[in-house]
Parts: sequence; structure tokens; C-alpha cells
Amino acid sequence: MPLALLMLAVAVWSLGYALELGSADLPTQVFWAKVEYLGIVSGPVMWLAFVLQYSGREKWLTRRNRVLLAIIPLVTLLLVWTNDTHGLIWSNIGQDTSSPFLVLDLTYGAGFWINWVYSYLLLLLGTLLLIQTLLRSLYLYRGQLIALLIGALAPWIGNALYVSGLNPFPHLDLTPFAFTLSGLAVAWGLFRYRLLDIVPVARDAVVEGMSDGVIVLDAQNRIVDLNPAAQRIIGRPRAGVIGQPAPQVLSDQPDLIERYLDVAEAQAEIVLGEGEAQRVYDLRISPLHSQRGRPTGRLVVLRDITERKQAEKEIRWRAEMMAALHETALDLVAQRALPDLLQAIVARATGLLKAKQGAIYFYRPATDDLELTLTYNLDPDLIGVVLKRGEGLSGKVLETGRPMAVDDYSHWEGRSAQYEGIGFTACVAVPISWGGHLLGVLNLLDDAPRTFSSADITLLEHFTPLAAAALEQTRLLEEERARRREAETLREATAAVTETLSLNERLKRILEQLDRVVPYDSASVQLLRDGYLEIVGGRGFPEPEAVIGLRFPVPGDNPNTMVVLERRPVILADVQASHPPFREPPHSHIRSWLGVPLIVQDRVIGILAVDSVELDHFDEGHIRLVTPFANQVAMAIENARLYEEARQRAAELRILYEVAAAAMTSVHLDEILSRTMLALQETLRPDDIAILLVEPETNELVIRASTGFPGGPKLVRRFIGVGIPGWVVQTGQPVLLADVREDKRYHACDPDTRSELCVPLQVGERVIGALNLESRRLAAFSEEDLHLVSILAGNLAAVIENARLYEESQRRLREMNSLLRISRDVTATLELNEVLRRVIEIAIATIGPAEKGTLHLLDEGQKELTVRASVGFSPATVAAARFKPGEGYTGWVFAHQQPLIIGNVKADPRTKPIDLPEVHEEKSALCVPLIVRGRAIGTLTLDNVTRYDAFTSDHLDLLTIFANQAAVAIENARLYKQAQQEIAERRRAEEVLRQYTAELEARNEELDAFAHTVAHDLKNPVALVIGFAEALEREDYTTLSDDELRHYLHTIAHNVRKMSSIIEGLLLLAEARTAEVTMEPLDTARLVVEAQRRLADMIEEYKAEIVLPETWPMALGYGPWVEEVWVNYLSNAIKYGGRPPRVELGA
Repeated sequence: MPLALLMLAVAVWSLGYALELGSADLPTQVFWAKVEYLGIVSGPVMWLAFVLQYSGREKWLTRRNRVLLAIIPLVTLLLVWTNDTHGLIWSNIGQDTSSPFLVLDLTYGAGFWINWVYSYLLLLLGTLLLIQTLLRSLYLYRGQLIALLIGALAPWIGNALYVSGLNPFPHLDLTPFAFTLSGLAVAWGLFRYRLLDIVPVARDAVVEGMSDGVIVLDAQNRIVDLNPAAQRIIGRPRAGVIGQPAPQVLSDQPDLIERYLDVAEAQAEIVLGEGEAQRVYDLRISPLHSQRGRPTGRLVVLRDITERKQAEKEIRWRAEMMAALHETALDLVAQRALPDLLQAIVARATGLLKAKQGAIYFYRPATDDLELTLTYNLDPDLIGVVLKRGEGLSGKVLETGRPMAVDDYSHWEGRSAQYEGIGFTACVAVPISWGGHLLGVLNLLDDAPRTFSSADITLLEHFTPLAAAALEQTRLLEEERARRREAETLREATAAVTETLSLNERLKRILEQLDRVVPYDSASVQLLRDGYLEIVGGRGFPEPEAVIGLRFPVPGDNPNTMVVLERRPVILADVQASHPPFREPPHSHIRSWLGVPLIVQDRVIGILAVDSVELDHFDEGHIRLVTPFANQVAMAIENARLYEEARQRAAELRILYEVAAAAMTSVHLDEILSRTMLALQETLRPDDIAILLVEPETNELVIRASTGFPGGPKLVRRFIGVGIPGWVVQTGQPVLLADVREDKRYHACDPDTRSELCVPLQVGERVIGALNLESRRLAAFSEEDLHLVSILAGNLAAVIENARLYEESQRRLREMNSLLRISRDVTATLELNEVLRRVIEIAIATIGPAEKGTLHLLDEGQKELTVRASVGFSPATVAAARFKPGEGYTGWVFAHQQPLIIGNVKADPRTKPIDLPEVHEEKSALCVPLIVRGRAIGTLTLDNVTRYDAFTSDHLDLLTIFANQAAVAIENARLYKQAQQEIAERRRAEEVLRQYTAELEARNEELDAFAHTVAHDLKNPVALVIGFAEALEREDYTTLSDDELRHYLHTIAHNVRKMSSIIEGLLLLAEARTAEVTMEPLDTARLVVEAQRRLADMIEEYKAEIVLPETWPMALGYGPWVEEVWVNYLSNAIKYGGRPPRVELGA
């Protein structure tokens, strides 16, 4: 990149100057002169950058240095383009027309000279760096450097002549013309010396980094160059040997100088140094020639081959050792039985080291110690000796993992007391390891004084891997044989398990075959269901039935959880200590426990639990045996589950088909339910099945169909919310009970029932009943069974609803036909008694179970219900069957206006006792109210004397509808009778009205006469009163005598009393027309005396004689009126009885 930019700067400079010379006016020449400065100011910087890159000094071109180098060029460029304002670059600009070309005549300012000095400094620095590289470079690189120096210096020499004024062509800048010479020099370097293809830095990178020593000698054997590796080999720095003769520099190696001083080309192995510093080198000498083929020197290359020579020595030593060990290996691999192999290993090892005795210890990881397993030429009684870690020589080897040797064991401070007096002196011990694991320790002993050397230990270290391999091979062989036996056992066990597809049978076989794989005291298969591990199979338990169905929460405080969550086998050496619940039955016999997960497709489906009555019975070997069996078991269980699912699906389809077929071939609900129960019986094998439906009228559950109950179900009716079916109907949720005795909701219907499955029969959001299955076995039903029965219940509910709707429609049709006939028969007459008779007779004929009946109507006068029509009852019973509203069940129905079914008349608290034999015969009754326009007018009762619960809700519905029709007919008959009575009464009223009209007319005539008489009677007294009063007014009454005055006043008073009597009579007459009177016994004598008193003046005036009887008879009447009658009679008699009148009264 710097070279390309340098070339670009030269091109811009040259092009700008050419355009400047070709311009005809001063402004254009000045413009192109300014353009030239783009190349002038950047050329020196690019030159220095190129030299630094070419010479391998790119690290100097940091971003900071590049910015610093560009400051003056950028400032100069800015000054050039703004020169008109300050003149710092050109203080005076003119044109020289004396030459063949128009050239600028310039006077330079301070800014120009600063940039000129800066540019030449960069040129000088780059040139010096090239010269330094030239001095250090080989011949090939020097040609490149000379070409670069010529190409760089030529333009700047031309520029120096131009600026200094020494130019033979005044005012003509020779720099662009010198660039032609630069181009020729660079071309020469490119084609002749491969400029830019091979650079000196490549030599430094290769030669300086070589691990081989490189020395360059000239023709006089002087050292002209060497790399750092050569400096290390001869132990002299570069500065101290460059230019020195090689014999002088290598004076400490006279043999080498003598042998190779005048040799032009050679290859040999030489040894330099002494002791541990001694190294072996591969020496190569090659001649160097000039381009013309003249020898110019030699190139010496020293390659360090010390490690290779040592490796070759090691290989030879190993080959010799392997030859010795080969014979040993042949002996070892020929053995097969482990004891014989151990004996051969120790014998061969003692023979290799010429020892007298030997022994092998086996390492026991469980206890972290060594056990003496085999001896050679030692007391056999020592077999079984155990050395702890760090005890004795072998214990030290176990502790350190490294071989050890002791020259005198009896005086060694680390000796074990267990070997006192054994009689050996020197001993060596090496570890036997395989695959990074310690198998044991090999001991070799000698009773003679000796020292086991490092070579002996090395030999043993090479021997023990063979021994370990043989041991491992034998162990693997025996293990392979055991594995074969185990595999055969597993194969047989798996084959036995998979012979059947039944899950229960597979569980049984799994536990039987598990005992062949790992003998146990008890074992169980536990499957994961809904967050619980449930024991679905068990063997070896004292009470197996107490174990099946036990559930353990996951997660929970039980070892089963560890197996499921950690997905690995778990061993508990003392399960009762770690989990106290195992101290209680049915687990109290278990002391150690092994759990292995059952995994299918990376999913834990359960565990195998293996139990032992012994503490710490299980180990990793048992896990190794049980795990593959558990894998096979998991697949077998999963396959059985899939089979069960397929079978379940087939059962679902079969049952659904049965229900659908029953619904399609029959519309009778009982037949549909019977076929459904038969399909369930064949599929799930329950002991009892019941289909319960909700009875809307009583809100009770009624068993509509059942099978399996001994003697039939004990509870035909159940209240919703009571028992399992009641709870299911109330909540709409299914129930699955493995043990009904553990659920408080269970109400025993069959005392032998142990498990139950109950699902709701639901249509939309409405629960219409329940499908209930019971079994005398624990956990007889599964979740799959629940799923199947739930699907069946959904379809069955719809079928039941359709069948019920069909039955309801048929029943309604029959009812309508019956009601039509009944309505016609009842309304055929309007005579009340005939209507009542027909109603009771038709009701008994319509309601099948009815044998007797009564029809009660309310007696409004007595406020009692009386029998108005009956069938089957004697007159005595009819007369006695009278009830107040609310009294007896008849009165209750009337008072509440609700129909009533009585299944047991005697037991019903609403029954009113009637002490008549035929009443006591009643067993069940049906009673409905007779209602007209919301008002009860009576009741209709039907009785059955032969059986209890004879009447159903259907009978009640039908009778209720009939009663409504009958009530209307009865009411119409009553209204007809009442209308007839009202017509007769109206006729009688009209006759009475005519009589009253005639009497009124007569009375009106009498009243007119009476008014005339009253006016006449009042006129005379009023005239007399007025006359005497006016006389008194005209005359001075003081002039009158006392007799005259008394006569006047007597006359006035007498006439006033007469008028008062007449007025009282009128008032009494008026009162008699409006007031209500009370008839009571009369005192006739008193009334006559009072009438005489009121007529005293009149009697005196007429001198009348009144004759009275001695006694008066008793009579009823209203005293005031009778008194007025006597006054009227006496006054008339006195007036018209002659002179003097004689009036005789009597009765």
C-alpha cells in the first residue's frame, strides 16, 4: 500500500507539472502548481513508509506516528491553497517567457522552506535505512536496494538543483523529468532482482527464527553472518565473531577445524560440550557461489540431534528389555485360571530380578487397604494379611503410588509389625495399575544382603503393566464368562416375561425372574402415576395384599423419590436407619434396599425395588445385574401398557358399538341399559353394576338397572349427595377408589365391596344420573378403566336421554288420548253428582294400580273436606272420612295444593287414623288436589290395598292432569247447579218484588191520607195556640184573672203537647223506614199506660172511658213502634167512638 501511494504521489506531481507547462496564462499555471502539491507533500511521507515496510520495521508505522508524519504535509497543503492571503509558500509569482516554455518564476516563502527541509529529512532517513539494510543484506538483496536508492535519489537531486538555482534550465523543475530515471531503476530491480517478491525481511524472519545453527563463511573462512541458534551453539555473541576467522572463533575444537577447514561440502555427526551439557549435532557444509559461478564462501548448518540419539538409545534399550519381557508375556498369557496366573506372575518377576521370594497384594477400594492374596516361597499362612494405607512397604506404595525399595527391612523404621521375624532383608514393591486404577502391589524379597537398583525398579515397572494386562485379561475373561451366564439368565428371564401380553401376568413373571438375576427376600414393581409411585406387583412380602396399591409421593421423604428424580440406582445399606417408616409393617422385614429406575425413551415410568433382610447386602455388582434386567422390564411393561391401551381402545369401541347398536335397534330404555351392562360385564369384569337416574320430582337417585347385587340392591333410592353415586351426581366429577374403606363418602350397599368406579351420566351441563361399578377386589379398576367408562357414560347419557324422551313422548301420547277420552266422559253431563261419580270411576279405571278411591270436596259451611263420591268404601267409612284442611294426608294435599305419593300409608306421619277395618287395609295411596283458578276445591285419592309403593311418578303425573280436567268439570257442574238455583231465586224475587210494589203503592196511598190527617190534626192546635197567644199579646195579662190566665195557658200547653205528639209520630215513622230494630219481649201494660198518658188531654176533653184487661200476653216486638201503634189506635177510637167514647182494650 505505501508503494502504491508513493507511485500515485509521483504521478500527481508529474501530471500537474505537465499541465502547468501546457497552460497559457498565469492563473491556470498557478492552479496546476497547487495541484502538484498533492504529490509533493505526500511523496516523502510515502517514501519513508515504504522503506520502513521493506526493511521489516512496520511496527514503527503506528497510528500515532502516521498522524505526526502527516501534520506538516497537511499544513503545507492548506498554505498552498490559501497562498493568496498570506504568501507563505510563494511570496512572489511571475512568468518567465525567455525559455521555450512558459514557466513560473517563483519566490518562495517561509512555509515552502519548512516543508522542503521536512521532506528532505524524510528522504534522508529513508535513504539511511536502506543503506543500513544494504550493508546487512546478502548479494541478491543488495541489487534490490541499489535499484531503490537510484530510483529515490534521482528525483530529489533534480529537485535540489531546481530549488538551489543551479539548474542549467532556469525556472524549469527537473524533478518530474527525473522520475523517468526512477522508473527505469525500479523496473531494473523488478525484473532483475525480483524487487518486492523477495525482501531482506524474509531472510531475517526465516534465518533468525531457525532452530538450526547457520554460519556463513567467506572465501577466507571469515564469519560474515550467523543466526541466534549458531550464537548459542558456539557460545559467542554476533558482534564478537563477525569478520573473525573461523579457526580463531572455534579454537576449542581443533579436531573440527583440522577436519573441515578446507572442505567445501560435507555431512557428519559431531559432539560438542561435556557432561550434561554435551550435545550431538548433524553438521552440513555447503558451498556458496557468485552469479558467475566463482566460489564466494561456505554455508555451515548445525542441527541438534541429541534428543533423537537419546531416543534411539532408549529404543535399543527397550527392544532389549522387550525381548526379555516377551518371554515373560508368553508365560503369562498361557495361564487362564486366576490363581495359576498370579503364581506365574510372581515366579517370573522373582526370576527377572533373581529374587528369592515374592507376594501380591490386591487393593480393596471399599476399605482402602491391601490384602495379601498370593505368596511365593513364603509362609502360606500369611495369605489374608491386611495392610492399611501407609503401613509397611506396600502400604507406602499404596499411599504414594510410586515404587519403593528397602535394603534392610528389619531395621527400616516404616516396617509393619505383622512381618516381624519373617526372615527377609531386602525388598522392593511396585504398584500394579491398569487404566489409571490400582489393582494391587507386587513385592519381591531377598534374604541375602542386596540393593534393588533403579534399573531393577525400571524393569519391574515395565513388567507390571504386562502383569496388570494379564490380570485384567483374566479378570475380563472370567467376567465375560459371568456376563455370559448373566446374559443367558437375562435372556431367559426376558423371554419368560415377554411370553404374555397381560400386564398383571407380566408383573408376576418379572418378580419371579428377578429372583434368578438377583436373589432377594422381597421385591416390588412400582409404577409412576399422577405424582405417586404405586406398588402394582409384589413378591416375598408376608402379606402381599397389604402391599399392592401402596403409594409413595414423588417428590417425598422416601428412597423411591431419589431413584425417580436422580434417574439412577440407589443402594441403602440400612434403610430402617435412614428411613424410619421401614420399621413398620409391611416393610419391617427389610434391612437393606436397592432401587433401580425403569426408563423408557428417556422417561422414568417407575422403579424396581429389591429388598434383603441382611444389612449392607447390595453392592455395585447387583446394580450391574439388575440394571439391564430393569431396562428389559421397562420395555416389557411399556409394551404391556401399549397392549392394554390397544385392548382398552378395542373395548371402548366394542362397548360404544354395543351402546350405539342398542340405541339403533331398540327404543326401550330397559333393553338398552341391559345390553350396556352386559358389555361392561364382559369387558371390565365388575362384580356389581348399577345405572342410577335422577328422579326430577323427588330429586333422588333411583336405580333404573343393576346386575350382580346378591338379592338385588339394598337401596333402590338414594339422595343426591349421599354415597359415592350421590356425590358424583352432585359434583359432576368421576370417582375411582382402590379401597372404598378409606373413603368417608362410601355407603355400603354390598358389604363385600372393596373398590368402586363411578362416573356421571351427563347431557350438556346437566347430570342425569351415574354409572356405578363395584368389585370385591382391591384396586380392581385402573385409570384406563375410568377413561373407558367415562367415554361410555358420555354416549350412554345421550342414549338414555333420547330413550327417556321417546318414552316420555309415548307416555304423553297415551295420556293425551286418555285425557281426551276422560274429558269427553266427564263433560258429558252437567249434573254434579253424576260428574263426581264419573270422575272417581274413570280415575280408578285410568290408574292401573288403583283399587279404591274417594273424592273430597270442601264444605264451605263446615270448613271440612267431605266425601262426595267414592268407590270401594262403605257408607260408614265415607261418613267418617271428614278432614279439616291440613288434617291427614288428604288435608295436607288440599292445604298445600301439592300431589302426593304415599308408598306406605301406615308409616306416613301425615295419615290420620280412622278406626275402621277397611281403612287399615290400605298400603299405598295417591292423592292429588282439585284446583280451579289457583283455588283448591277438593282432593282425589286412589288407594291400593295389596302392595306398598304401588304408584309411581308417572301415575302421579297422569292423575294430576286428570284432576285438573276433573276439577274444571266439577266446578262447571257446581256452577250449573248454582245457576239453576239462582234462576229459581230470581223468579221468587221477582214475585216478591211485585208484591212489594203493590204494597208500596197501597202504603203510598195511606201515606197521602196520613199526611192529610196529620196536616188537619196540626192545623187546629196551631190555630188555637196562635189565637190564645195573640190574645195574651193584645191584652194586659195583669188584668186577667187567675182562672182566665190559667185557662189560656192550659189551652196553649194542651195544643202544643198535641202537636209534639204528632211530630214524634212523624219522626218515629221516618226512623222506621231507615233504622235497624231488634225484636225483644214487650211490656204491653206499660206501653198502653204510656199511650194513655200521652193522650190524657184528649181523653179528658172527650170524657172518654178506657177499659183495660187484667193481663197482657207475652209478645215480641219493638217497643217504640208498638207504643205509637197504641197511641194511634186510642186517638182514633176517642175521636170516632161517639160521645162520650168508650174504648175497651184486650188481647
